[in-house]
Amino acid sequence: RCETGGLVPVVDLIERLENETPQKLGARRLTNAADALARVGFGFAPDSRFSLRAPKVSEPVVLFELGEGVDRLEDVSDACRSAQIELALGAYVAHADGDVADVEREALHSQLQSRPNLSAMEARRLRAELDWMLAVPPDMALLRRNLKNVGAEQQVAIRAAISAAVHADGIVQAAEVAGVEKLYKLLDFDPALAYADLHAGGAPNEPVSMRPAVPGRAGEAIPPDRPARLDAARIAAIRTDTARVSSVLGEIFANGDEDDEIEDAGVVASPIPGLDHKHAFFARDVILQQHWGEPAFEALAAKHGLMPSGALETLNEWAFDEHGEALLDEYDGYHVDFDIAVAIMVQVVEEARA
Repeated sequence: RCETGGLVPVVDLIERLENETPQKLGARRLTNAADALARVGFGFAPDSRFSLRAPKVSEPVVLFELGEGVDRLEDVSDACRSAQIELALGAYVAHADGDVADVEREALHSQLQSRPNLSAMEARRLRAELDWMLAVPPDMALLRRNLKNVGAEQQVAIRAAISAAVHADGIVQAAEVAGVEKLYKLLDFDPALAYADLHAGGAPNEPVSMRPAVPGRAGEAIPPDRPARLDAARIAAIRTDTARVSSVLGEIFANGDEDDEIEDAGVVASPIPGLDHKHAFFARDVILQQHWGEPAFEALAAKHGLMPSGALETLNEWAFDEHGEALLDEYDGYHVDFDIAVAIMVQVVEEARA
């Protein structure tokens, strides 16, 4: 299969490994499958620990040779994460008109080949994931629904990341501009912002408002405020802020299908009653130290596929309901309440013994 493109239905793969046809997929099943294949030198994309989303039960995966032993499949460099984000957004642009042209496919593969600071293993994994993203059309309706649940700052981050993806090869083609405009329309962004975003970085050639205008004073009229505009520094920051963008994209591009996230309740139970799996395991990690700096907190949230603000709100709401106090206090980062942390530790141990 690897020599012929590597595409295989994920249900067939699981059936070969488990000797039964799966009716649903979950994080544990997919992780076990990836680990089993890794032991014989193969991998598949998308790997739910590494990719922006897991495969649905009706979708294929891409098989590929790892080429070398891997101890922890989820460990990848920041350069790999950055490349993954740009390739994912490039693939979404390519899918915007409903068909991926050969020239778009070749451009994305060339973009991957030109990326610096990637290990041979990371390049192979990204190549397989790119093949999968180009073969499996995204659910644009789901993207639109998920985008409604994120704030303006996250939407600006998505726009900046799209612009960074298009600029990755140093050339902006007319077809790419048209693709971004279509993608903006599909995602309910103002398509008029696409051209401005792609040409961000130039200083405005008009006056900007420094203080309220005084009626009757002569001079050039001050233009009205415009929608949030990206600039080169903003795009550069987004390209390097891989943890936050991965977290945002992971939540926005997620399947939205419970079967793809959680195993049967009888197989895997949440270690903390009242929290779903992701937030429970996030809480279990966050209580391991008393204080978290903001970058470390964001990185931990990204590791669990969560947005920091949403994770903070969920854990504190749960803590208020269960303990009458917030678990995390925002003060020069995030301070963990000691008493609640101890209570959670006890709860996790009791659940493990049950």
